[in-house]
Amino acid sequence: MAQQIEGSAAKPSFFSRVGTSIATTARSNFRPGAGLYSLCFGAAAGVAISGFVYVGRTMQVMLFDHEYYKLQSRKRYYEKQLIFTREQEETQAAHYLGAMAAEYDPAATRMPFKPLEPSTAFEGCLFGTAVYLDQQVFAIVRGKKLLENRGWRIPLGWHAIHAGSQLINDERAERTRQAWPDAPRESDLPHGAVIGLFHIKEHRRPNQCKDGYIWARGPVCHVISKAIELPRPVRCSGGSGLWTLPGDVREEIRAQMRGPEAPEVRQFD
Repeated sequence: MAQQIEGSAAKPSFFSRVGTSIATTARSNFRPGAGLYSLCFGAAAGVAISGFVYVGRTMQVMLFDHEYYKLQSRKRYYEKQLIFTREQEETQAAHYLGAMAAEYDPAATRMPFKPLEPSTAFEGCLFGTAVYLDQQVFAIVRGKKLLENRGWRIPLGWHAIHAGSQLINDERAERTRQAWPDAPRESDLPHGAVIGLFHIKEHRRPNQCKDGYIWARGPVCHVISKAIELPRPVRCSGGSGLWTLPGDVREEIRAQMRGPEAPEVRQFD
């Protein structure tokens, strides 16, 4: 009788049932303590904490951590030095090729099984190399010092060796005495002059030289295989590094190399 008076309840539609199911599931899983709620909460908290850490680290590097900028600055400086060194090597190589082209003489060759004439050795020598310590200059031309150390590469081949006006210091004088006990006194040797010629055979690093060799200091060790000591030093003001020999100095050296007192080529191979 009641159903006839009030009528039967309307049946829920499909979408209504689906919506009710989703709402029920969401209420049961997204309440505190539910597994899905905990996972979502943890993920959101992790993202937030990571953001705070990133911002904090960025602020620390920008405001307090200067080591990063120091390392970057050193890296830039190293790159600039590397580029400068390569430019120097290219320049020296160009000078060397220019000297070879300018001084090439097809007739100035060694006869079979004959030693190289001193005058022929000088024909390819266009540059002078400064060695400021006079005792060490004579140690080179007399075979007591078979390595010349530089921070850059001197081209292979013959070079004039110049003794500067600077006197040797105590530390280098002691090293010279160890390698050459009967070396002449510095004050008795000529200064401000070209003493002779020396031939660079190859370049090495200190660790590629004989262990304990007193002259292997680097960074670049130039191996000296031959040398010529002039009968008379040729006065010359010289220069730093590798420099071009003046014309009058070249003529004076050439005259001594071809004269009756022509010196011998000392071989150190």
